[in-house]
Amino acid sequence: MTYLPIGAKINLEENFSTFENNGFFGWLRNGEDFDPQSIAELEIFSVHSGARSGKYFVKLLRREETQNKGLPERFINSLLCDLVIDRKYGKTNVFMPRPVGLVYSGNWAEMLKGDSKSYFIADLIEGKTLLHIWERLNNEKRRKILGRLSIPLNFFRDEGIYPLDSAPRDIVLKQGEYPVIVDTEHLLINGGGKNKEYLKEQIAQFKEDYGLFLEGNDLEKAVEIVFGAAE
Repeated sequence: MTYLPIGAKINLEENFSTFENNGFFGWLRNGEDFDPQSIAELEIFSVHSGARSGKYFVKLLRREETQNKGLPERFINSLLCDLVIDRKYGKTNVFMPRPVGLVYSGNWAEMLKGDSKSYFIADLIEGKTLLHIWERLNNEKRRKILGRLSIPLNFFRDEGIYPLDSAPRDIVLKQGEYPVIVDTEHLLINGGGKNKEYLKEQIAQFKEDYGLFLEGNDLEKAVEIVFGAAE
């Protein structure tokens, strides 16, 4: 079974329960009204997309995410991030969507072999992605959003968590201006707090992602805005 960081393990055990229902099974957050049967009605055309189901967002996971005979990293990471957010701010989608469940189609044996489709369920964040509106933003607005992106990244860094998915496609702007990181597949965890090497890797990934939209001094200014206080 996949190793679970202690925070993710606590969250899973205290706030989620297993279920099995008409060809679907997995884990769902206690007290939520998500219906796994609704997945059959969704039109999810590829693993690069997802679909809305009421107040939830359903993402079909890539096969390679589920072939390690354990829980997908995306789900584990979201459990950990959710716990540290909850302890500081309460049950909210302030920096990342709350994980609601991990749902498989088929049966447990197929899941263990990596032969089952799997779906990550999270609270739906209303808004457009930063990628969707990037070209329409002037430099001042871009700097403002990047400055706000530094807030969740600094918060997680203080907790020893280094999200690597902060590209424009991974950011939904809540209320049109507050960045929410909606992808938790890749992150680095340092249980003892801050880690300089992890910070370097985080900055390198940021440069790779935003280098598609910015170059030269503009890219360096973006790095300074987002990571200046951390370096």
